[in-house]
Amino acid sequence: MELLLVLDRSGSIGHSMQTMLSFAQDLVSGFEIRADLTRVGVVQFNHDAYTLTSLSASAAAVASAIAGGGPAGGGTSISDGIDQAMGLLLGEARADVPVTMLVLTDGVQTSDGGDPAAIAAAGSAKAAGVQLFAGGFGSGPRHSTLEAR
Repeated sequence: MELLLVLDRSGSIGHSMQTMLSFAQDLVSGFEIRADLTRVGVVQFNHDAYTLTSLSASAAAVASAIAGGGPAGGGTSISDGIDQAMGLLLGEARADVPVTMLVLTDGVQTSDGGDPAAIAAAGSAKAAGVQLFAGGFGSGPRHSTLEAR
């Protein structure tokens, strides 16, 4: 499996960020991360998205990437996070291996086109065959956005 973690680092997730990061660490610890089994890519986003690690077969590198992202701040562009994660697959994804994306966010896109842009990016990822899951953290996830597409 290719597992793409897309982590919200916007200002609005600030109070819930440690919970979200702990969840992400616990999640990946349940997989056997190896080149012939599961590879994990980690992306963080606020008003822009950044790759913390491309598809990796190193559990230590993935754990370091999850823990080592920047502090929470700025607006929220879920669509940038999804698009950045999809870019990790270009030339790197293994043929005939399922791809799963997990987006961990407070569920509200505040920049780059608002929620319609986030929903469109999720639709594009799903159309490309990615199994996409969204998890809401914080006091105000917009469930309609998390459940759309």
